[in-house]
Amino acid sequence: MDNFETRSVIRKDTKDFKRHLRRPQDKIVFLACSLGFLTATVRAVISQNTMLAFVGVAGLILVSLMFFRDELVSRKMWERIKETTGAEELNMIVTFLDDKIKTYYPESAQTLHIDYHLISRFEETESTYLLITNARQFVMVNKETLIQDGKDEEFLQFIKNKCSNVKWGK
Repeated sequence: MDNFETRSVIRKDTKDFKRHLRRPQDKIVFLACSLGFLTATVRAVISQNTMLAFVGVAGLILVSLMFFRDELVSRKMWERIKETTGAEELNMIVTFLDDKIKTYYPESAQTLHIDYHLISRFEETESTYLLITNARQFVMVNKETLIQDGKDEEFLQFIKNKCSNVKWGK
């Protein structure tokens, strides 16, 4: 079987993939914790318990910071990319080898290798396939390249064979 190779570009304003990096259970935890801290805060205000009110407000702030950390990390990542490469975008050449995925970043001349068994989620957006690890590293695959080459179905079957423990997104 031939190896697959695609080229992708990530721009600072690319929101196509950001929402898929957050695990689905993170949203449930955020909502549950927020509701709990909000309830504690309301009860504290009603009972005029300042210590409980303080804990409730502090909890709401901490949960919010945890939920928005991905955005903060993303901003820091872009600051580093701009500082080291001077670029406003990040080019990726992704090659699917027999034993691993190789991602090459031309601007920084860096290569990242990810073994197939580390891929835990597969998400599909309008223009990309995303392969995501538990540590939220991701490989972005340009769907247009695969579709133009007539290899999109072959690619999906290849991923199903190589990534046995992957959860398929909607």
